[in-house]
Amino acid sequence: MSIKSLSTPRVDAGLLLLRLGSGLSLLLIFGLPKIKDAMSFIHTGHWSFVDFNRNVGLPAPVLVAYLQTVNESVIAFLLACGFMARLAASCLSCGFAIATLCSIKAHEDWYPAAYFCLMFVTLLLTGPGKLSVDRWLQSKFKTGNICRQEIKMSQKERYLIALILITCLLRPWSAEVRAQEKSPKPQVEEGYVTSANGVRLFYRTIGNGPDFIVFLHGGPGLSMGDGGYAMVPLGDQHTLILYDQRGGGRSDLVKDPALLTAAADVLDLETLRRHFRIEKMSLIGLSWGSGLAALYAKKHPESVSRIVFLDPMPIALTPYSEEREQKISSLISAEDQTRLDELDKESSTANDQELIDICREETRITFKPYLFTSVNHDTDWSEMCNVPPAALKKVPAVNTAVTESLGKFDLRPTLASLRMPILVIEGEKTNVPLDSTREWARAVPGGRLLLIPNAGHATFVDQPKILLEVIAVFLGGKWPIGAKDFARGNKGER
Repeated sequence: MSIKSLSTPRVDAGLLLLRLGSGLSLLLIFGLPKIKDAMSFIHTGHWSFVDFNRNVGLPAPVLVAYLQTVNESVIAFLLACGFMARLAASCLSCGFAIATLCSIKAHEDWYPAAYFCLMFVTLLLTGPGKLSVDRWLQSKFKTGNICRQEIKMSQKERYLIALILITCLLRPWSAEVRAQEKSPKPQVEEGYVTSANGVRLFYRTIGNGPDFIVFLHGGPGLSMGDGGYAMVPLGDQHTLILYDQRGGGRSDLVKDPALLTAAADVLDLETLRRHFRIEKMSLIGLSWGSGLAALYAKKHPESVSRIVFLDPMPIALTPYSEEREQKISSLISAEDQTRLDELDKESSTANDQELIDICREETRITFKPYLFTSVNHDTDWSEMCNVPPAALKKVPAVNTAVTESLGKFDLRPTLASLRMPILVIEGEKTNVPLDSTREWARAVPGGRLLLIPNAGHATFVDQPKILLEVIAVFLGGKWPIGAKDFARGNKGER
């Protein structure tokens, strides 16, 4: 069959596929992620696309980022529908012509932008075809100007252009996919470090960046599954170290309560630093991990560059710890409390698998008051309970021993001695009384507090992406937008 014998409907069908393929793929792969990044930028002040625009010398990099976001979402959708198609194709052609030149200047892969530009220029020349909103409006309302989209072109020319451009869609043009193909996943290593009293600490390192980040999980008595896995993306740019504190997780399960103290945990962290020959490290302490980070930083200030106190523990036993316990207890329903009592009894006779199942249900119930939204977090509960069953049995004993070693604690004098940059992070919708959290920032000279929107006390569960972006900005040497400086009473700048 010759090309001349092809009917116009087939050509229009090809143009429809071209519009849908280019417009919807652009919207789904680039447009929607950019919308999310744009929303996060409002709270974090960090957007890699803005950094790219600034690095290639574009004027008004933030404005350009927002315009291209509109281009890749709203305008792309209009083109896919065939509504104001020529205007949409003009905007997209210009946007991706600039994107191609910028990619070349930045020595990055320019083929994806060039392919899109070619497709949109083609649609600009040919029009959207008969299977479009523009053509429907033209036929229904007899309009001849706005919706006149066709250029007189032979059937052969239209078919060849449509065929070539549809073929372009089949090429793996996505810049994200190419980057993933070229960049291997961060290197992961696991092992043990022997600390004081012969206690072995299980660790996991992610990435091999030039600087070190050590994550300190909550508890006491839990494992790196308590928030540590949410930090894994930091291993793309840094060397991230997660470890299970003594008595928990896959570390040695210490039986002697005298060896389960806050001082022993501080010594363990120093042992870990020496093992990896780290000169200076950034610390991220979650809940109890914030207390551990503060205690360590006071004893070894020369080894700490920055600290993130993430959803920190009560700053003092009286009145803050008591207030928090009362508030959280009041938020647990009678039905949930009854179920917790039942699970506690069942755990005494449960086998290994049953213990893990009990742990997941207990975690789901006890975390409810700490979350802004308590649904669709099954993966988080599984990660927290993904430890040997023997470690699950030890959690209460470890928690009691370490907590008692703190005595009638008040961490404010400890914090007052710290001089490194410190960021306190808490959820804006937290049920935890914020008086204690504000004291964490107020007690540190130059400390700042940032409240994560739409998040409860467990920010790493409610808003993991925003949390990581905020931490990345801080680790990069800047204060995230919205970080309040209590010493000055203002908000941090980028």
